[in-house]
Amino acid sequence: MSPSAMRRKLKPKPKRWLVNGIALTIPLVATLLVVLVVLEFVLGILSPVVEGMIRISRRQYQKRLAVHT
Repeated sequence: MSPSAMRRKLKPKPKRWLVNGIALTIPLVATLLVVLVVLEFVLGILSPVVEGMIRISRRQYQKRLAVHT
């Protein structure tokens, strides 16, 4: 193998690293955005349910305190 061929073989290929990095980064970022949107949606739906459950449990607790005092 000639010296110039060896140099070409040993040289890092920045374009390949850049393309591979972008090819991996874009789907990861897109996946994270989808997960965040879905999580926000689910939490938005569950929030009123949880608040209602907390109010009901507070009322029951206050009734129990009123009965025992």
